[in-house]
Amino acid sequence: MPFTAIIDRELTSAHQAEEGDFAECPTCGEELRIRESHLRAGVFVARHFWHPTSPLGGCSGPGSVSAEHRRMKSIAASKAESLFTDAAISIETTVANHRADVPYI
Repeated sequence: MPFTAIIDRELTSAHQAEEGDFAECPTCGEELRIRESHLRAGVFVARHFWHPTSPLGGCSGPGSVSAEHRRMKSIAASKAESLFTDAAISIETTVANHRADVPYI
């Protein structure tokens, strides 16, 4: 499951994407859609992109799966958003002269 896509010519994480954005796979160029975070068999699944036109749900290129760090930031942001519903969750934001991966206010 890809955690990044190209939206408006920029690589964007699933957490930063908005419903209705046209997202493109950075590997194969096909359309991606957003799937909201959810529980599957009791396990938390982070918000992510998916390939609606692929018979297997995705391409196999190296860009179709993001780096582990980006994946974990996306998971952390999705989980924080579900736990702290009144907080402003973001990814890679400067807070007090530090670059925070997933700060919340």
